Amino acid sequence: MVPLVLSTHNRLMWSNGAVIQEGNGIYYGCIRQVPEGLIWTAQRSPKGDALLQIDLGTGALLKKVLIPSVFVHDIFRHRDLVLVTDCDGGRVLVLQLPDMSFIRAIQVGTRASHLNTVCVLPNGDLWCLFHQKGPSSLVRVDWNTGAWLEVLSAGSQSHGVVPWDGGFLVLSSGTGELLHVTRTGLTVLWTDPDRKFLKGILLSGPDQVTFGVSDVTARSNRGSPALNCELVVFDLGRGTLVSRERLPTRGLLNTIG
Repeated sequence: MVPLVLSTHNRLMWSNGAVIQEGNGIYYGCIRQVPEGLIWTAQRSPKGDALLQIDLGTGALLKKVLIPSVFVHDIFRHRDLVLVTDCDGGRVLVLQLPDMSFIRAIQVGTRASHLNTVCVLPNGDLWCLFHQKGPSSLVRVDWNTGAWLEVLSAGSQSHGVVPWDGGFLVLSSGTGELLHVTRTGLTVLWTDPDRKFLKGILLSGPDQVTFGVSDVTARSNRGSPALNCELVVFDLGRGTLVSRERLPTRGLLNTIG
C-alpha cells in the first residue's frame, strides 16, 4: 500500500512509521498539493490555530497561516476551497486556495454540539458531523445559513465522514465501531473486540477503508508520547480485517490522508 500521511497529537508522519515533522503542536488533517509534494495540515497550539504548508520530502515548514478558529479539528478540500472545523465556535470556516485567504464562516452549531468533521459530496451537499459528547449526528446543512436540513443518527462520540455505497462510513469512537450511516439507518460493519477508541479514517481503495485505533485514555493524556496507536485496514466487501499494525504515533492518531 502507498504510504499514507497520519496526523497525530505530536507528529505528522507516514504510515510506514517515518516522521515527516513533529513539535509544531497538535496536527489535524491533510490536503495534498499534487504534483508539488506539498501538503496543508491544521495545527492547534497555545499560540492559536493555524494552517501549515509542509514539504513532504523534507518536512520543512514553508508557510503558516493563522485562522480565526478555536479548537480546530479537521480540514477538507472542496474544489478550490478549504473547509475548516471551528469546533468550539460551532462554525465551518471557508478559505480559498492557494493562499488560504479567509472568505467567510458558516455558523452550524454551538460549542456543545462539538463539530469535528465536514464533508462535501460531488453534488455540493455539505455534511457536518457533530460529536455532541454522546449520541452523535451527521447533518446536511445549508451553505448560506447553516440551517440543519437533514439529520442522521451517527453513533456515539463519533469522528470521520467518508462517502461510501450510498451513505457514509463513520467511526463511532465511543463504542469502538465502524458504521455505515444511511438515510434508512445505520449498520455496524466492525466492532473492536476491546471496544477501543477509533479515530482517523480514509477510503484507501474502492472497497477498502483504513482507520486508527487507540487505547481508551483520558482526554488530558492524548498527547502522551507513550500513546502509540494502531492502523487498521478493513475489506468492506468481505467484511474482514486485512491488517492491523501498531505505529510510533506518540499521541492520539487524529486523521489519515
